[in-house]
Amino acid sequence: QNPLAVGELAQYNTENYSINPMITFEYNLLGLEDNETQLKYRGMVNLNASTYTGSKYMPAALYTSEWYNPNKNSSIADDSKSLGFTTRHQLIFTPYLGNSDHYMTMNGQFELSTGSGNSQGSTAVGLPTGNISSSTIGAKLTSSGTSKWQSRNVSFVFDAHYSYKSKYSLRLAVRGEGNTAMGDDRKWAAFPSISARWNIIDEPWMEWAKPYLSMFSLRPGFGLGGHAPGSNATFNSYSTYNSLSYLGMAGFQMDYIRLTDLRRSDKREWNIGSDFGFFSDFLTGAFNFYHNMTRDNIISNYRLPSSTGFSSLKFKNSGTIRNYGWELNMNLNNIKLAKDFSMSMYFNIGNNFNEIIELEEAYLDEKNGDYDAPQNSKYLPRIQIGNPSGAIYGFRYKGVYRYDYDHNGYTQSSIAAYGYAEHENSGYDAKGNPINTAAAALRRGENATCPIAFDADGNILTDAKGIPLPMYYCYNESYRYQFQGGDAIYEDVNHDGQIDRYDMVYLGNSNPKCNGGFGIQLYYDRFSLNTGFNFRMGNQIVNTMRMQLESMLNNNNQSYATTWRWRKNGDITEIPRALSRVHGYNSYNSLPSDRYVEDGDYLRLQYVQLSYDFDAKKLKKYGINNLKLFASVNNIWCWTKYTGVDPDVSPQGFAVCTDGGRTPRTKSFTCSVNLGF
Repeated sequence: QNPLAVGELAQYNTENYSINPMITFEYNLLGLEDNETQLKYRGMVNLNASTYTGSKYMPAALYTSEWYNPNKNSSIADDSKSLGFTTRHQLIFTPYLGNSDHYMTMNGQFELSTGSGNSQGSTAVGLPTGNISSSTIGAKLTSSGTSKWQSRNVSFVFDAHYSYKSKYSLRLAVRGEGNTAMGDDRKWAAFPSISARWNIIDEPWMEWAKPYLSMFSLRPGFGLGGHAPGSNATFNSYSTYNSLSYLGMAGFQMDYIRLTDLRRSDKREWNIGSDFGFFSDFLTGAFNFYHNMTRDNIISNYRLPSSTGFSSLKFKNSGTIRNYGWELNMNLNNIKLAKDFSMSMYFNIGNNFNEIIELEEAYLDEKNGDYDAPQNSKYLPRIQIGNPSGAIYGFRYKGVYRYDYDHNGYTQSSIAAYGYAEHENSGYDAKGNPINTAAAALRRGENATCPIAFDADGNILTDAKGIPLPMYYCYNESYRYQFQGGDAIYEDVNHDGQIDRYDMVYLGNSNPKCNGGFGIQLYYDRFSLNTGFNFRMGNQIVNTMRMQLESMLNNNNQSYATTWRWRKNGDITEIPRALSRVHGYNSYNSLPSDRYVEDGDYLRLQYVQLSYDFDAKKLKKYGINNLKLFASVNNIWCWTKYTGVDPDVSPQGFAVCTDGGRTPRTKSFTCSVNLGF
């Protein structure tokens, strides 16, 4: 589809209405002063009601398929309603222990969330060309569906905190949760945790370090956790069964199996951290290392045998995943540059590592697959026990064959047809014209690529008669494709004269080696200027948008780069020839390779904010306590070598990191006033 035509001719109308009132209240039941026992109550009630109606019309002019295609002039209509209610009640008890060396506080919280909703949608095709765009007229109904859902979540939290002389601290907590998205016998769960802090700098034997060390502490912690799936699969959902109809009416089917035995994932985490400060907190920072193990991991779309009548389970508990990593935060505070001019800086960096410990064999077989059939634009999924997810595998792309096999210049037939260099090692004929063969180009020191096989030492592989062996794409013995001039060159790793599974190699990883951010704050008189940067390093992205726009496999729009494609023998280019499947050609020029794997490193100027704080003394005569003006710009610039629209993409689940050309982040400009009376 032409995006310009979609913008001009297509119709996509949506209506959203929502109301979200919230009431919060707080009351001190006991005590108001620090030397009194205190009991405080906080409450909140929130209601969220919303409705959505959408209609979409795609006229025939948008499509590049045949004019008689019955699926043109399509109309989609859908609507949904939802209602949510949340209430939270909290009691905070702080007893006065009669001694300022001891401090204790306890917190109890109850939260209830309920929600319900329904949705329906339908798609019709073959509407008359003109101004009719509604799916409610007598067009062909191709699909329809409806669903209804309801959810309830209840949680209880209790935590207690105790500290002695602000030197030793201990926190105990337990969270109880009930969720209707779980199975009937697994709706309730409890998650305890414990953490502590030791301010080592306050010990008497650390007095010697205080002239330059202002803070040094240790923070260990351990806790249990778990999470529920993103949607509720304990209810039935129905949709049309397009392969079956009776008297012109579509049949209906269940979308998935109700899940009545689903469990929360079981997460166990420990961490240890440290806070530090130097030279009266001129330099402060914190370091944290964490490790967690998640068992009964919730995976989606678990494949089922067709004999069950369903293709997959929406969710299933399977596997064990380990995550560990570190974080470092540092700050430089109050750097004096002049009398009224100062500066502060911050920097943070960290990384997360993941490792697949265990997964069901059936799930591994499904996700990894045999990959026997040659497929363009499909990267090999590979999940391996003991390795991280997000690894990218494929062929090494080496350019485009400049010549076809007949123009090799090594066989008698090729020499007879296209010429032979009259002068040894010249590559030119008797008249001084360059000979258009691979052998002659080699003599001239030019690109001499031709689809013939070479051994590891760069020698041509020949048959018994001395004829060079051609290169083949051979992923199974029942099919062999001989590469031609203008085809993509893939490295023959084992030098057997054919590109197959044994030539696939590791191309990179979707997980970054580190990510973080930094910023500078400048202060002059009552002006302040804040800047924020973030960065990511060491990850790779599969640029699927570029892959589609350079594939030339169909009639879809292609990028301007395809005008540089190979057209005739002797052309030197990085873009293979055009072979459209629409016209019956076989092409293997967009196989998974490092051609589309790009570094995702970037540095982004996230925001710049300028503010001015007026003198409160001068404002009092106007009845104003404070007045502050702000002006900010967000998402200003991104420095990267990535050729896509935005390198800030991440892998989903076990898949590799791909960029399908999502809408880039918007730049925004904001002005605001903070006024107090």
